[in-house]
Amino acid sequence: MRKYLIPLLCVTAVILLGVSIFLFVRNQGLSTELADLNQKYSQTQLELDRLRQVLDNEQATQEIPIYFPRKPQSVDNPEVSFAVMRNLLIEDLPQAIMEVYATGLLDEELASGYYFPSGDPEISLNKKLDLRGNSVCDGANFTTDVTENTLTVKFCRDLMLSGVLADASVQDAMKRSLLGIEGISKVIFLNKDGNCMFDESGLNLCLDKR
Repeated sequence: MRKYLIPLLCVTAVILLGVSIFLFVRNQGLSTELADLNQKYSQTQLELDRLRQVLDNEQATQEIPIYFPRKPQSVDNPEVSFAVMRNLLIEDLPQAIMEVYATGLLDEELASGYYFPSGDPEISLNKKLDLRGNSVCDGANFTTDVTENTLTVKFCRDLMLSGVLADASVQDAMKRSLLGIEGISKVIFLNKDGNCMFDESGLNLCLDKR
């Protein structure tokens, strides 16, 4: 019996070694497959994150028509204005639209005849609102507030204009842009003191709720 013990042990050792090698190789293969799956998952996750970011950016901005006077059509007719397109954040669209007027026209738009009347008699045409002086709103050019269907825009700095036609032209262009916002049917412009902008009567008629 003893003479068969050593060969039996050798055979058992060989079998165990073979099983160990098999299990090692299989585990190595599984580890490789698992690593491949993890890599593919990571790549897929990165792609999903990228697509989500693109979608969020598209949802956060929208192409909006912004109206400006244009020569020669608007020079003698303040109720005529024309749209240029801007890609704006829609989270606070009234504020974003008004900031376009503070930033102004692009050079190519100015060259195409779009303009703003200037408050400086030495300059007949301007590329943006002629805002001057310090802000009364912590540095902002404007504040905007929506109550029901009425949008109130307060100018936080002095707006310089050059006359009645210029007043009407600027007011018409800005109002057309702001009335394009869904749910807005009335726009009120106030100066930095809280009085009606563009109201020569001094009666604050824009605040009349009748």
